[in-house]
Amino acid sequence: MTKYALFSYTTGNIGDEIQSVATSRFLPRIDYFINRDYMNEFQAETDEEIKIIMNGWYSHRPENFPPKQSYLHPLLISMYVDEDSKSLFSSPENRAFFTKYEPVGARSIDTQSYFEDLGVESYLSHCMTLTIQSEPGVKKQDIVLAIDLPNAVYDKLARESVYPVIRMSADINHQYMSPSQRMKVAQYYLYLYQSARFVVTTRLHGTLPCLALGTPVLNIQEQGFEEGRFAGLRELANYMTVEEFLAGACDVNQPLPNPQKHLDIRKELEERCQAFTGFKSEAGYLNGQEVTDFFMDPELVQAMVTGLWSAHQYYGIYR
Repeated sequence: MTKYALFSYTTGNIGDEIQSVATSRFLPRIDYFINRDYMNEFQAETDEEIKIIMNGWYSHRPENFPPKQSYLHPLLISMYVDEDSKSLFSSPENRAFFTKYEPVGARSIDTQSYFEDLGVESYLSHCMTLTIQSEPGVKKQDIVLAIDLPNAVYDKLARESVYPVIRMSADINHQYMSPSQRMKVAQYYLYLYQSARFVVTTRLHGTLPCLALGTPVLNIQEQGFEEGRFAGLRELANYMTVEEFLAGACDVNQPLPNPQKHLDIRKELEERCQAFTGFKSEAGYLNGQEVTDFFMDPELVQAMVTGLWSAHQYYGIYR
């Protein structure tokens, strides 16, 4: 019987788990968590086929790629190859792996060009977070989220907004969290994104989930910041440079509606993933759990205790 696996991570970036929340929507169940950066350390209980959607950022440990387990059957989609990893990812072994499972869905224009230069069939898939399903029971609150903003941008936003501005980061205190706890924290972030009136962020995985959830979002472009990773994705949302924001190019109390260019991309991603696993859930990112129950979930509470946020902030945002 086919098994199903989902990526886990040991990074400090909750954007990784947000991608796994998106991917989990296309898995009928999660039989295994496999750490993206240490795939070759994974050992299954049997040699049954294990399907895994291999999206995301590659890689903190490029020497551990490609996976060598014969029972792993991957869908290569929404992949981004970091500049520092390209040399190792260009090895004959990696080329053979990519060719075996092509076409490779590239998350960015830069990565699509990289695969094509390797002679691997590739297409621009964009990011799996565009497929995140909203929760019908989540209400808008009178808050604005400022996610990893430069001080000057945050100060101007907080000064001009008629709503309280909550400053937060996608970096988490992750050392003592289990994979399932990290997934709960990612769901909590998505709850905040959906709840907000407006989100202003430099982060890719603040921007794209807001498009999926229908929350007005503005991406702030910091000069020279990982252009290869953002090209082809930032343009799906409203965006401007730090200088443009500080010059008054945005009315923070009347944010522009999101563009809808991502909808066709979302549909294609859904179709490819469903064709691979034979499954697509219509449930929201809480996967059927009531919001009130979610906030009392022991794994979420324990994750908060490890130092993500104070209890005051945690309970104060939810009402």
